[in-house]
Amino acid sequence: MFILLVSSVYALKSGMSALSEEIRVKTADFLLSKPVSRNAIVTAKGLSVLTLLGLQTVLYFFGALIIVQVIAAQPFNKSVFVLINLSLFLVGLFFAGLGLFLSVVIRKIKNVLPLALGIVFGFAVLQMLNQSLTDPVLAYFTPFAYFDIARIITPRPMKLLMY
Repeated sequence: MFILLVSSVYALKSGMSALSEEIRVKTADFLLSKPVSRNAIVTAKGLSVLTLLGLQTVLYFFGALIIVQVIAAQPFNKSVFVLINLSLFLVGLFFAGLGLFLSVVIRKIKNVLPLALGIVFGFAVLQMLNQSLTDPVLAYFTPFAYFDIARIITPRPMKLLMY
């Protein structure tokens, strides 16, 4: 859970600082004076955040794979390992998108790190409440409940929902 929290803080901070830092430092005026549309600027910033998030996930995946192969005394389930790492990327993708959205909605953010820490730890507290109260309604409000590592590790048959 600790690595998931750190990754989420990084993703939210990266998403929020991608656009809000341009406005705060007043380089957005310089960018908008060039013959580049706002959509191109926002798309480029979003792709840079996505690239950083993907690079972080790949580095973590290979680092964790090396550590597990060195330490593991018995063979491990590689599909479970990939699913756990995929959950790290997907939670990070949620927080990066939330950060980009917040940087567009909140115009002048002085310092993004305290806001990012507060939001991520707020979601983490909500997830802890969800786990302790076992209330299924709380699970809809936190991204950590969608990718519960305990449910990924537990072997059971998959059920497909058909409507």
